[in-house]
Amino acid sequence: MYQIYGVTDVGVVRTNNEDGFVVNDRVIVDGEFQTELASSFIIAVADGLGGEKAGEVASSIVLEQCAHQSPMNSEEEVREFIEEKIQQQLFHHIKGHPETTGMGSTIAGINCLNDEMMIFHVGDSRVYRYRDDWLKPLTKDHSLVELLYDSGQIKQSEKFYHSERNILLRSLGQPAVEIECKRLPYPSKRKDIFLLCSDGLTNYVKDDEIEQYFQRKSNIKDTARSLLEIAKERGGADNITIVLIERIE
Repeated sequence: MYQIYGVTDVGVVRTNNEDGFVVNDRVIVDGEFQTELASSFIIAVADGLGGEKAGEVASSIVLEQCAHQSPMNSEEEVREFIEEKIQQQLFHHIKGHPETTGMGSTIAGINCLNDEMMIFHVGDSRVYRYRDDWLKPLTKDHSLVELLYDSGQIKQSEKFYHSERNILLRSLGQPAVEIECKRLPYPSKRKDIFLLCSDGLTNYVKDDEIEQYFQRKSNIKDTARSLLEIAKERGGADNITIVLIERIE
């Protein structure tokens, strides 16, 4: 059994929310949502790209497609679903609405089937796991800054403050995009907490700081609300989406 809490917030600068999240068949594009789920589910966050209206539409298309999809058995199924079905819907919309050309979306999520987790993502929305007082990133951004770091041009300490950290190299809506998907080698454990978030959180709060919030041992709602508030206090120039999934059985 899993306890779920998610919140998506417009932030303190923007007037519309291009973020959102989906919990099985429930799409949330404003406010919070809390529930408990058994051992199989799909949960994902999406962050729209391409301008005020286009980004909002793109993330909505991504989330709505996820809401109609049952948990999948293999990494191949997950990739096919996102690379073909979701992409097809985005391209179909762009064809009928040329003014949205260039729109896209990130996605980061978990496909859980009988407590076995598959992590999938495109872009710079992220998935983490908190276990034994340690926050572990389970995704790696498809961004220019990540490329610069991998090639040795910048240091780890420079990534958070880099002026081009928001430049993406991969997002849904681009032709022939490849999704990252991996099955975790072991089923989830009791007290594991998974964090799914958009860059509206990670642009303002470093990984070690997020870890410290988990170490307070608050319930997941209080933890998520605290992370949301600190991101807003530090600027909140982007939309912010945070979803926490805790195995409680």
